[in-house]
Amino acid sequence: MNINFKKRIIKITLISILVLIVILVLTNPNKITKKFPLKTQISVENTYFKYYNMMNDSIRIILRTAGLDPFKDIHKRYKRKAPRIENLNNDYNVKFLPNTQYGKMKFIKKNINFDVNLEKYAAGEKEFSLYGLFQPFYLESYGNKILIIHGKGRIIYSNLSEVVSEDTKDIKFTIISSNLLDLARSGHVNGTLIHNNKIYVSYHIRKEECEYFRIVVADINIKTLEFKDFFSSNECGPKYSAGRMQFFNHESQDGLLVSIGMGAYNKPSTFPQDKKTIISKIIFINLDTKKHIIYSLGHRNPQGLLVDGKNIISTEHGPHGGDEINKIIFQGNYGWPIASYGTAYNDIDKNEISSKGYLKSHSDSGFIEPVYAFVPSIGISQIIKIPNSFSNLWQNNYLLSSLNDQSLYRIKFNKNIDGILSMERIYVGSRIRDLKYFKKANVFILALEDQVELGILKLEIE
Repeated sequence: MNINFKKRIIKITLISILVLIVILVLTNPNKITKKFPLKTQISVENTYFKYYNMMNDSIRIILRTAGLDPFKDIHKRYKRKAPRIENLNNDYNVKFLPNTQYGKMKFIKKNINFDVNLEKYAAGEKEFSLYGLFQPFYLESYGNKILIIHGKGRIIYSNLSEVVSEDTKDIKFTIISSNLLDLARSGHVNGTLIHNNKIYVSYHIRKEECEYFRIVVADINIKTLEFKDFFSSNECGPKYSAGRMQFFNHESQDGLLVSIGMGAYNKPSTFPQDKKTIISKIIFINLDTKKHIIYSLGHRNPQGLLVDGKNIISTEHGPHGGDEINKIIFQGNYGWPIASYGTAYNDIDKNEISSKGYLKSHSDSGFIEPVYAFVPSIGISQIIKIPNSFSNLWQNNYLLSSLNDQSLYRIKFNKNIDGILSMERIYVGSRIRDLKYFKKANVFILALEDQVELGILKLEIE
């Protein structure tokens, strides 16, 4: 194939994509497809996303800031706030991968194929639709393998070397046989953890009008995972969320710290302040006895959890604004739903909170102040510690991911981790549910749930 022919093919492809975008903008794909069966709608929309994702970030940003984003109505359909990128072109402090303030990174994306009919395992079309465009999944490291756990329970793996290779476009994934698909059939996975040759999975299930929180465990291998009950709550919750887990030693007892949130976000309740329930708490579960205690309370939706030595850091969704980074203290109360730096949703009966809305000062009411509060919200997700071996310029730094903001945040805390010394926002352009550092390849891998992709981030030039 000669060079001129290649250029012609590229030109035709680019023109075709541009024409497709114009057609989508003018015709509004939602109006065209709304009469299709739900499964067809999702297939069409995912195809649109695929072509849209072929464009680089600069082109997509221009389209969005110009009001030509063909997918802007999708966020309304799924009752999600549109990505906060309107001012990116005017914000000289925002970096775009692969650029950062401290060195040039290499960032590549690779597609994931879970090879599963999720509709079969969904609790009706309404639940299935939530996994059409945004498909949450989680990452784990096992030897030289990377495990990927879908929100509906499918578990697949691939060789780390193949995932990070710049020469490999299509990753070969292998399905791990598991009973998790059936266990989580009426709900979805909330978090995962591999510790001491065991894999733990938290999830919730729905029975009639109630939801119940579960944790199951299996001996880790890459052939068959037979999950058994580890922790079961008989509490009927309105809707469970979060579910991150970290190994932790509390008072010489080995166990798991588990974040548990409440998904009825628009209806603040008494659950977070009620010490008789695990809802909206961080709990500690003894590995031997399986008994639990409430470690901290007053949480809303603690999406991220990190144990860094003796320090525990949690990230938490606020209401309309007020996403938090919290340093977790034993028996500490973090104020929800009484105190928040966010504001009430418009559809809330504000009398349920108070005539003045949420209290702003946490400490004045006896609660623990957040280390930092994001106003407006970024859709905060997971937080991890950046190993000092990764880069000489990123010493004692942390990496925070976001959903709605579609960005990473590189953070430097003060010595006591009760304040932030510096923060760099790095725009990625996709919702980031999870992220992990893989020491063997010295890379970070991101769970990009918009197009169901892996983002591979590694240092190129320091």
